Amino acid sequence: MTDQTAVGGLEEENRQLRQALANRPRTEHAVGIVMVLLGCDEAAAFRALSRLSQHVNVKVRVLADLLVEQVASGEEADEDLVTVLRLVVDGRP
Repeated sequence: MTDQTAVGGLEEENRQLRQALANRPRTEHAVGIVMVLLGCDEAAAFRALSRLSQHVNVKVRVLADLLVEQVASGEEADEDLVTVLRLVVDGRP
C-alpha cells in the first residue's frame, strides 16, 4: 500500500466518522421516542430501529429522521410504525 492510498483511506474514514457524529443526535432522539412509545430500554429501542432498518433496507438515520420529523411536527407517531416497532422489539419479524 502506498502512502497516498493510506492517506486516502484515512480521509474516507474521517469523513465517515464525521457523518456518524453529525447523525448521532437525531438517532439518539429517535431512540428516545421509541423508548417512550414502546416502554422499552435504550438498547431495545436501538435494536428495533436497526432491525427495522435492515428489514426495509433503509438506513437507520433515514428512519430516525422520519420519526423525529413526524413527532416534532406535532403529529402522533404513525400507529403502523409503532406496531411494526413493537413486533421488532418482541423479535417477531
